[in-house]
Amino acid sequence: MKKLLFFFIPLVSFLSFSGISQSISTDTEGIVTLQWGSQQKIQDFDNTYFSILYFEEANFELQYSHLPFYGKVVYINNNTTQAETSIKIISSEAVSLEELTILNPKELDNFPITTTKVTWYKKRAIATFRFTPLYRDASSGQIMKITSFSYEVNPTKFQTTAQKRNTYKVNSVLRYGKWAKVGTTVDGVFKITYADFQSLGLPTSNLNSNTIRLFGNGGGYLPFKNSEPRFDDLEENAIEVIDGGDGKFNSGDYLLSLIHISEPTRL
Repeated sequence: MKKLLFFFIPLVSFLSFSGISQSISTDTEGIVTLQWGSQQKIQDFDNTYFSILYFEEANFELQYSHLPFYGKVVYINNNTTQAETSIKIISSEAVSLEELTILNPKELDNFPITTTKVTWYKKRAIATFRFTPLYRDASSGQIMKITSFSYEVNPTKFQTTAQKRNTYKVNSVLRYGKWAKVGTTVDGVFKITYADFQSLGLPTSNLNSNTIRLFGNGGGYLPFKNSEPRFDDLEENAIEVIDGGDGKFNSGDYLLSLIHISEPTRL
């Protein structure tokens, strides 16, 4: 079976939904205040409801955990290939007894664990860091909510000039698979459904979810300097396929992806 591929281009309308869709910041360090709200009730796939803790700009991956996480995207030096983010807690408060009933203390550490990923966006290196602003106080054993913290993103590994010269691909990803073009004119997290597949004329019979892929480099200008790194092919975009867990892309299923397209496009 041929793999089903998606090619992302700007200047086409698209469907949007909630997710991590904040703009990219130039601040590699700063102070953040979290505004915690009341519990939220969420409906699961089997029409049951569960409660979650929530703060403004909270993000979730409910298929893995019901804990909220904070995420931020920042520009970094273009030579950076790896980075790490340090978090310092400025203030926190204990969760209430009611909030404690919906938490699993075993999921929490004595200090929040931060993950940082370096990728590229419009010919510039970006770092995305995330962490869950909940932790178990080592001395009291109480579960705490972080209300403010400082962060600092630091590069830990750099790409050498020799590495840059050897990154050209032998074959384009366009060489294989079945392709369809979709796009957007705005930043955000986007959704494409089983019905969209059918309207695009894509094969949907007995389609395996793990064969669906999304590619695209967004809009924006080419760099003015020849020494600036640039893509020599379409880059793969991260997606999440919601298929009910059966591994098949059927009616009612959909995929999600975070897309940045905020810079102007030269035609």
